Amino acid sequence: MTRWICWRAVRWALDAPADLPTGPAFTLVALACYADETGRNAYPSTDTLARRARRSKRQVQRDLDELEKRGLIHRGDQGVAEHVRADRRPVVWDLPLPRDDTVSPRTGERDDTVSPRRPRTGRHQRRHGVTTATPRGDTVSPEQNQEKNHDPRTSSRSAARRDTRARPAVARGDSDTRRVKERAAREARERYGLNDDDARAVAYSLTVGGYVPPNEWTEQAWAEAYRDAIGDGGTST
Repeated sequence: MTRWICWRAVRWALDAPADLPTGPAFTLVALACYADETGRNAYPSTDTLARRARRSKRQVQRDLDELEKRGLIHRGDQGVAEHVRADRRPVVWDLPLPRDDTVSPRTGERDDTVSPRRPRTGRHQRRHGVTTATPRGDTVSPEQNQEKNHDPRTSSRSAARRDTRARPAVARGDSDTRRVKERAAREARERYGLNDDDARAVAYSLTVGGYVPPNEWTEQAWAEAYRDAIGDGGTST
């Protein structure tokens, strides 16, 4: 079974005074694992402490004496362990944890390496012990929301899609769109001696990009479609 550990007590023990020898320091950390949330009522057996601290039972007993002499532990309420048989009953120890767990046992002063809790931000904030939620809706104006979410790239793509939808569909005079594109690509190959990919690009520019119906495929329309798809030029061969 996993035992609950008071990490506040363990953190306090880990920051033991610098002049505390390694052995007692290990024993102090092991003892802190059995303290409650206030650092009190730790009563592991000597065998348990020895196993946790990697020490012998005799060394653990000397460590406890040293810790008690330094004021890092003191005897607590022995009645807490009265349910343990008298001949096996361990000593109940208390760790003198300060109320503020950012106070170090090494100096007795505030430890700046521990950051204070940051204020809550966002929708949920705690005021006077009560968590409140920031109301939604009209707290942000539509103009502010539009500016916040504005992305020039997505805006230009959206505008292009709207512009494409606004154009009339490719003429159905040749029965369907696919036929019109194939016809334009075939004529582009014949006009300019293009490969299939370039011919399809010119056909797309002519039939979809800037829509021109087949009966208006003039030299100027071809030249503009060629310039849009390929670049400069557009004179038929």
